[in-house]
Order: sequence, then structure tokens, then C-alpha cells
Amino acid sequence: MKNDKLDAVWLATFSEKATLRPSFVPPAPVRRLHDYTQLRADLTGVQRRLILDVSVSFDP
Repeated sequence: MKNDKLDAVWLATFSEKATLRPSFVPPAPVRRLHDYTQLRADLTGVQRRLILDVSVSFDP
């Protein structure tokens, strides 16, 4: 069973032994680029669905 208390104990144990490495956080420009890429993918999906909806509505 997994819960927050077990996670806290696990993190404390590894922290005491200094076996945890800090996580990588990309610089702000890279994060913004990622956000723009995700937004473009989302908008492309919306565009694709709209094109399909319009083409279906014009079919005889």
C-alpha cells in the first residue's frame, strides 16, 4: 500500500543518506518552448477535429 506517510519516510531515509540527486529543472526559455510546443499540438488537434466535423457535415 502506498500513501503520503510512506512516501515521506522514504524521502527522509534517502535524504539522510544523501542518495537523492536534485531534479533537473530546465531554464525558463526551454520551459516556455515546451509550453509553446504543447499548445501547438493542442491547437493542431482542435484544427484536425474541426476539419473532420465540417467535412462530415457536408457529406450527402
